[in-house]
Amino acid sequence: LGARALWARGVRGAGVHVAIFDTGLSAGQPCLSHVVAETDWTGDGMLTDNVGHGTFMAGAIASTCDCLGLAPDVRLHVYRVFNSDAESQTSWLVKALGHAIRARVDVINLSMGGPDFRDVLFTRKIDEAVGSGIVIASGIGNSGPLWGTSLNPGDQPAVIGVGSVNRDGDGVARWSSRGATKTELPDGPGRAKPDVLTVGEFWAAKQGGGCQFQWGTSVSCPVVSAALALILSGLEGPQRARLNPGALHQLLLESARPLGGTSVFESG
Repeated sequence: LGARALWARGVRGAGVHVAIFDTGLSAGQPCLSHVVAETDWTGDGMLTDNVGHGTFMAGAIASTCDCLGLAPDVRLHVYRVFNSDAESQTSWLVKALGHAIRARVDVINLSMGGPDFRDVLFTRKIDEAVGSGIVIASGIGNSGPLWGTSLNPGDQPAVIGVGSVNRDGDGVARWSSRGATKTELPDGPGRAKPDVLTVGEFWAAKQGGGCQFQWGTSVSCPVVSAALALILSGLEGPQRARLNPGALHQLLLESARPLGGTSVFESG
């Protein structure tokens, strides 16, 4: 992905605030030293990640040792919006999104998805967050190779829907969800999704320290979030101020390498 070349030039994500909406962060993570805020929205009264999913995503972006993150100097805001049973509710997500808007984070990583594109409270709050200047990346789902399996919010136009390539990087991972989107049905054809593909199988932080292996478009999502953070951190103030979420979205797509032999409903 070329991250080390950027690190050598001092571009490591400094000054960029990335929010992780997930299962929280496990205790005892010395490699994740740049966490500036942790909040729980589930009502459990705890911040600890008892699942391991959120810890992995945070590490993939910002770990400073062991399994290095791609943007190790970012500032992390950890939102625990899934409980210890990996369950969430619309109200938790909407309230957390409102907090992220007020906190003026730059990027939101949503390694999650569901078939809830008609959940108006949630979808409108996602659009509000993007309208406030936050760029959002979300995994498109793991229901491939079936068509029309893209999940929300990755299927929303304002969100960067992230899919996965296979291990060789020359094709779409079989399990990566495909478009078209279902939002427009039955009034018209769905849109092409995902927007971009990247690696979806690797090692990152685990509960209690060390590394763990995971796979899926949830795993691909923090790669894109980290890439967005590196882009922002490499720009001077005036340049960065001109890059709204739509411009960042387009910049990411134009810098991606086309994947031959695939439909736009598979690889964007």
